[in-house]
Amino acid sequence: MCRGQVVFYYLGLGSNRGDRAGNLVNAVCLLGERGVSILKRSSLYKTEPLGVTDQPHFYNCVLKTESALSASKLLEVTQEIERSMGRRRSIEKGPRILDIDILFAGDRIIRTNSLTVPHPRLHLRNFVLRPLLEISPSLVHPVLKKTIGRIYREGSGKGEVLLLTADAGWPEGEDLPINHSYGVLIPDE
Repeated sequence: MCRGQVVFYYLGLGSNRGDRAGNLVNAVCLLGERGVSILKRSSLYKTEPLGVTDQPHFYNCVLKTESALSASKLLEVTQEIERSMGRRRSIEKGPRILDIDILFAGDRIIRTNSLTVPHPRLHLRNFVLRPLLEISPSLVHPVLKKTIGRIYREGSGKGEVLLLTADAGWPEGEDLPINHSYGVLIPDE
């Protein structure tokens, strides 16, 4: 069994096929069933695709989680959830029912053939930065040695990000907690 010390993981979720909000809700539930406790959940954001731009806009969110799973086991779990929901990896950066990325594993730096954490491009992606800013603006990137707030302020992220309202299919309630602080204070360093 690949269990050990409890780690705070930040996960980025995205979908741009089918019921985008429903896909993300299902993914959150499946993560919970597989040993990943959801501590915080960002609001839902509609974001433009990067790379392959001739595809529908994405719905994205970020989760703060905790789990005793190792990072490599968590990667297996997230990829199994993606497959179970119908993800096929046929076009790189193309449309997908579900994408789950491990953004951070506590303050650990992991570099293997199959996994790099922190995610190597998260500081360039507003679809990850904006939801991270909402739930953990003071989180320090262990490689860049900067807070998420500072990275966001520096403006290196790309892509338009639009906050969606609750009627976009992102349910409120105890099963899927939501952070209602839509105005975000970016703390000074």
